Parts: sequence; structure tokens; C-alpha cells
Amino acid sequence: MEQHEEVRRSALKPLKPRLLEIETNRPNSTKEWKHWKKTFQNYVAVYETEGVEIDKLQVPTNFLSNKIYEQIDECETYEQAVGVLDDLFIKTPNEVFARHWLATTKQ
Repeated sequence: MEQHEEVRRSALKPLKPRLLEIETNRPNSTKEWKHWKKTFQNYVAVYETEGVEIDKLQVPTNFLSNKIYEQIDECETYEQAVGVLDDLFIKTPNEVFARHWLATTKQ
């Protein structure tokens, strides 16, 4: 049984997400968030395939900086927390700027 646990831990190590410490105003924060989110989902999926019950809302707190954790502190579900973080990091394109850029770009 110990050998099985050791194999599982070594398999999870490369999937373990890094600490999420990105600033919301950085230009590549959307890419970094999407990458971290996918890494976390892969990490959780390994536990789920083995039938291990984990609290998806509790686990990410170990991988979030205190500034980012403050944003989801009041959330009651994992889905709410991900929604808050999606809103925080995924920027909607500036439609006015996009139209201006399209109109003034030369081919």
C-alpha cells in the first residue's frame, strides 16, 4: 500500500500547480490564468479518477497568493470562485479600440 501511495505522489508532482501570483493588470494575465486553471483541473482530475473525494474550493487556497485568495474568500462553491477569478483575469476586448484599429489599419 505504501508503494502505491509513493507512485501516486510521484505521478502528481509534475501536475501540481504553482502558486498563482499574477497581477490583474499585466498584459499576459489572461494567458497565465488560463494555464494555471487548466493545470489545477488536471491536478484535481487525477484524484477524481482514483475515486478520492476532495474539496475543490478548499484545495486551490494552497496554490493562490493572499491577494488573489481575498477575491474568492466569500465564495461558497468552486464554480463561484472560478467565475470570480475568470472575471478578474479574463479581459474583454475593448470594442471601441478594436473598431478604430480595424478602420485605420492598412493592408
